[in-house]
Amino acid sequence: MASAISEAKTDERSSAAIDRLEALVKMRGSTDGRIGFAWIKGTRFAQVGGNLEPMCGLLNCTISRYERISHDAYDLRLYEMSFYTDPNSGTYQPNITMPFTGTSVEVPLYRTGPGQHIVKTSNREEMSWGAANTTSQEAADKLAPRGRILYDVVLSEPTLQGNHFWLTTTATTLLEPTDPNEKPWSYKELITNRATIDELRDPTRSWVDSTSSYTLVMDWRPWMMMGNIAGRTIDHAVGGRVWRLDDLPQDIQYHLQQYHPDVVADPFRWLDAQA
Repeated sequence: MASAISEAKTDERSSAAIDRLEALVKMRGSTDGRIGFAWIKGTRFAQVGGNLEPMCGLLNCTISRYERISHDAYDLRLYEMSFYTDPNSGTYQPNITMPFTGTSVEVPLYRTGPGQHIVKTSNREEMSWGAANTTSQEAADKLAPRGRILYDVVLSEPTLQGNHFWLTTTATTLLEPTDPNEKPWSYKELITNRATIDELRDPTRSWVDSTSSYTLVMDWRPWMMMGNIAGRTIDHAVGGRVWRLDDLPQDIQYHLQQYHPDVVADPFRWLDAQA
């Protein structure tokens, strides 16, 4: 027991010189404003009651840039693309059969941005959802009802073991529909980033090697056509961050080239559009 307490105190001292916010930016992006490409790969499940069924694969690429605006805040610009894929082939499927209903539904190409957030250890932001957030009003309506978004983000205290450092961000999104006949819609994301304490404590580094795990619990999106069935989707994925499109996983590169060649041609300009 004494040994365990001693190890815990050592871990506390190890993290004493690590600023949580700066650590987050170094793991997800860079403190020098460099543009990066975050990626995740995983599975989306559908849940009704105690039953959990695989629904599709998940591929995602997010282009992002962090710039410090005060001692306790960074400005984040991002542009995001997701692909919901066939579990067997691993490629985007324009239609899937929904678990629990057997209904064949059209699967939209998910593309949102440019977005802007103020990143702090905790923050609440208010936004709106509509055509300006994606490629068209039709695409926006398939993803979520039109309305006001309340976005709450909290950064956890770190978990440490040996030279490993984990930091979890919990983000809760609540959408209040403009149409009073629509139900409120929400989801919660948990993103855990991992890096080494040695790299995070190095004052010469603006970024560190890192990996991530991702969990999303979300109400049915409109395109899923689940009606009044009580349930949700659950995503579980892992990923990382690279500095060139060519360094993304091959399947994500393929989907970007196939479906978003304009982004591949000039990925940096998308963050400079009006957010």
